[in-house]
Amino acid sequence: MSRIGGVFPVTSKTNVSAIPVAGEVTVYTRSFDLRKGGYFGVWALASSAGTPNIKIELELAPTAPTEAQEGVAATTLFAIKESDVIFAAINDKVAHVVASAPVPMSFGRYKLTGLTANPADATIQIKNFQQDEV
Repeated sequence: MSRIGGVFPVTSKTNVSAIPVAGEVTVYTRSFDLRKGGYFGVWALASSAGTPNIKIELELAPTAPTEAQEGVAATTLFAIKESDVIFAAINDKVAHVVASAPVPMSFGRYKLTGLTANPADATIQIKNFQQDEV
């Protein structure tokens, strides 16, 4: 899978951008294609001068979002699968990884939420990884 994302890119290779999650805010990544591959995983690493406190949720959509729906709440298109929180709280500065089995939707993106006492300088790097079925 090649580079996915945009303004707040999520990548599947190297050169992962740090996505700012400044304080107790909600940030949405750009969408990415989920139509290829049978296995899906997420790698995440938070950073801050203090202690980060960030929740990561996977939002899913049946069709590609318009440009106006990228990076903003778009509840008429994107939905969070019941109990599909990728990380309930990342509150350290070590890499985390998890496998995910999203419902069969075509597109996904991450909803990043700065939780209580999340520092203003907090950032998160996210990589998606997939294995194509042979």
